[in-house]
Amino acid sequence: MWHRARQHNTSWTTRSIIAGIGAGFLYFIIFFLKPFDIGENPLPHKYLYFIGYSVIFFVTYMIVSWIEDHIISTQTEEWSLKQENYSMLFLFVIGTTLIYIYDILVIKEVMFSFSRYIDFMFRISLPFAVLVIPVIFIARMRLGQEQDQSPTATQLTLRGDNKDDILNIDAQNLLLLQSADNYTKVIYLDASGQSQQLMMRARLSQLLEQAGHMTRCHRSYAINLTHLKSKGRVKGKVYIQLHHWAQSIPVSRTYNAVIAMSQCTSVS
Repeated sequence: MWHRARQHNTSWTTRSIIAGIGAGFLYFIIFFLKPFDIGENPLPHKYLYFIGYSVIFFVTYMIVSWIEDHIISTQTEEWSLKQENYSMLFLFVIGTTLIYIYDILVIKEVMFSFSRYIDFMFRISLPFAVLVIPVIFIARMRLGQEQDQSPTATQLTLRGDNKDDILNIDAQNLLLLQSADNYTKVIYLDASGQSQQLMMRARLSQLLEQAGHMTRCHRSYAINLTHLKSKGRVKGKVYIQLHHWAQSIPVSRTYNAVIAMSQCTSVS
């Protein structure tokens, strides 16, 4: 379960929504619990200073999202619960640090103290994390599931340069496109779920214009991420495996990050 693959949100819009949910929830808690002693603080418009804590949380979440992108672009494993927990730990530590700096410099106007920082982490930040982190975790899971919903069956027609080069299939049954000079090998599933091959006189780029859901992983290959099975490294080179197809498919360095961030959520 610790290594079970999970959806990794790659949409910055989705990340902004999640960060906004967390920031709004944090503002709500601070407004009613007032843990930073602003209630006795003579600052003008003191309740507006609550927004600062929420803005810092929002920025922190986006920073952690950027770190996630960097990590997943350099690894070969799928995003798992282990990485998810590490992300929440990063969120806690970075968020605690930035919020503490904001609290002492803007609100209290005192010097940094490591002992006070540790006290702040365990006395204030940790109880807040117990409330906020589960909300973020659930939002990531729910929005990740929505992002991962498979599209409904869509009929796809691929046409090559020759008059007889026509293939009508369900778009999700298209597994792989492999370039071979002026031809492209089309690998797909038939009605019985068996893999079939068809050589079409058309460049890979031509067929990619017709099959927009395919993702390029190499200058000579494009895959359907729905069928992604695994990703590994052999002698320093990255390869992927597809369901229903035995041969390994190379992944060039140019496309590695794209494939890594788009990995499917389950491994058969």
